Amino acid sequence: MIRSGDTSAEAQARQLEAWRRMTPGERLAVAAEMSDALRGLVEAGIRSRRPDATASEVQAAVAEALLGPELAAALRRQLAERIDFIIRRNRPFSVEEFERRRPADLLGTPGYIATVEDMVVAKLEWAAATDSERQLRDVAGMLAIGGDDIDRDYVVRWVDALGLGGVWQRVSD
Repeated sequence: MIRSGDTSAEAQARQLEAWRRMTPGERLAVAAEMSDALRGLVEAGIRSRRPDATASEVQAAVAEALLGPELAAALRRQLAERIDFIIRRNRPFSVEEFERRRPADLLGTPGYIATVEDMVVAKLEWAAATDSERQLRDVAGMLAIGGDDIDRDYVVRWVDALGLGGVWQRVSD
């Protein structure tokens, strides 16, 4: 498993156990809180370095700091308010992924989320296409938190079908 360079193995084991005890909704709430906290820290830093910046300049600087210049520029071209829609592609994995989605309370809003197995496969696809270490770290964390609850046979079936064996091998050992 991929481990953060600034976290001891013992601390990581304790954190993983805490994550495993949480429901998916609780994990989502914690992730949202951490995301909000990070955004707040970044914004405070930008405001302290650029006290005369307008609200839109601060917003643009936060996006660039969090997303990088290319993605931030792409987002600036989008609407100010947006919702992420995942359009089901017409291929066997995407059809099954969509059929397996689960209803969820998304911070007070009803919606659907993909199963952890389908998120693992999707992130492996992204990692293979972009050589993204972040996606691999996400997958390693999902596998560690999910433990024996993850249907690895399902994941391996799609790993084989989609030709993702190389990236799967990097995180599954």
